[in-house]
Amino acid sequence: MDLLATRITLVLALAASGAFADALLVRAKGGKLSVEGMPDKIDDEPVTVANWKVYVEKSTGVIGRDGYDGVELLKKAGDKKGQFFEADQIVERIFTTQPENLLEAYDNFARGGFNQAIAAYRLVADSAEAPEVYRLEANFNIGICYLQMGNVKAAQAHFAKWPGQNSTYTPEVHRILAEIHTDQKAFDKARAAYGQIGELPGLPKAWVFKSRLGPVKVDIAERKFDEAEATAKSIAGEIGMNETLADPRALALLLQAQAIFESANKARLPEAQKLLEGGVNLAGVTPENRAALFTSLGHVIYAQGKPEEAVYPYMRVVCLYPGATAHVAGALQNAGQCFIDMAGRVKNDQAASDSHLINGMKLLAECATRHKGSASASAAGSSYMKNKAAYEEAVARRGGGDDSASAGADGK
Repeated sequence: MDLLATRITLVLALAASGAFADALLVRAKGGKLSVEGMPDKIDDEPVTVANWKVYVEKSTGVIGRDGYDGVELLKKAGDKKGQFFEADQIVERIFTTQPENLLEAYDNFARGGFNQAIAAYRLVADSAEAPEVYRLEANFNIGICYLQMGNVKAAQAHFAKWPGQNSTYTPEVHRILAEIHTDQKAFDKARAAYGQIGELPGLPKAWVFKSRLGPVKVDIAERKFDEAEATAKSIAGEIGMNETLADPRALALLLQAQAIFESANKARLPEAQKLLEGGVNLAGVTPENRAALFTSLGHVIYAQGKPEEAVYPYMRVVCLYPGATAHVAGALQNAGQCFIDMAGRVKNDQAASDSHLINGMKLLAECATRHKGSASASAAGSSYMKNKAAYEEAVARRGGGDDSASAGADGK
């Protein structure tokens, strides 16, 4: 059971018992258990260390397993009756109050309530009592909320004050800042941010290569395509077929293909396609990078005038990687446009043309409504309106039985 699942298990157990989730549970070496702030009853039974132990054994977060060693003393001796352990004696602990706030934040985030999620995360991030691992998790997710809201300025200001230099989130924070700088055409700052990743102590080898590949993205943004391709190709060769480095290898292949694609050299598009197909076939690639590979593969195939083939990689992103939010909206819009193009190419089969058109309009409507505010949603809405009359005629020919694409895409 992973750490998040164990937190949920314990908090739900407390909620079912009617208890306030404000207890500290500590297990020390030798199996000794200390409980502070515990409720009077669990399932209408008086609380004892023994019945608390049942919950702890089912739902503990293990400090050693999750890298939380060296925790501080939980309370000053004498503040409450109980048993206290030195930091190096603590084996496991649950701090129920802060995970409950995190659970509230996760729930609000999933519902799109980003302001409420930020407020809940701040309760954890600003807590003097919460363990550092929770504070950093909350701090990181505040920035992600800002990005989801489209408030890049607030995200940039938040991540610029990142407090956890040795945290596992730190490389990702620098990467996000680098990408923001790249979008702002502050290319020197972007390269500096990628350089900061490479200077972090104890950086995993995969991240070392990712930090070196970061400036390749900047070169592409600066339209230095030859330099970008050469660097990415060199790093891919250096990585080789090392299975533990599949993700940075896939990223190197992706960047080579992007450099070729962005250079608008149509004669080399089959070469770019081959690179991307090599990337998607690697095992051990993160969902985000796999979604990026499939998205780029769709672009490359579409640019070769093959919408009937391009629709497949786009739909893989939509169906297989819904969590890769940076790519899903564009994949929906592009897949929809592929179907629209396919409908226009069918000259002698009205039924097939209508089917393609209706499928495409459904995808455009989904993009416009689910990803409102994004550039992809705007493009999807424009294409929808352009093809609305033809779509309504297609629905009428089918007997009016399929108008599911009409809701929301036209602003109604």
